[in-house]
Amino acid sequence: MNKAAKVGLGVVALIIIVISAFYVHVRMAQMTDEKACPTVLPFQASQAVINDVIRPSNQLFAKHHLTANDVSVDIKGIQIGPSSVLVPFHISKEPQKQYFGMPRCAVLSNVEYASD
Repeated sequence: MNKAAKVGLGVVALIIIVISAFYVHVRMAQMTDEKACPTVLPFQASQAVINDVIRPSNQLFAKHHLTANDVSVDIKGIQIGPSSVLVPFHISKEPQKQYFGMPRCAVLSNVEYASD
């Protein structure tokens, strides 16, 4: 086998190892979330989203200079799923716009956002 073929096989093997490690990491995080979700309370998820929204380094909401009083969470609309929580809320600067915070159950401070 020539040198180019050996290098090519090495690159393919490295790519397979990296993809496998990434898959294992994602699967472990999902399993951790699935174990944590039954213990999450709506109030905890609500507080996690509020704390993240008002965080000065939040790239989506920092421009609004929000306080906890500026964030209105629909507690009854909170949905706890198998690996994350859906937290609907509005902010006082854009009251007509519905936002959704989606914290991970195992790490409530890790929040993703969507809006309507």
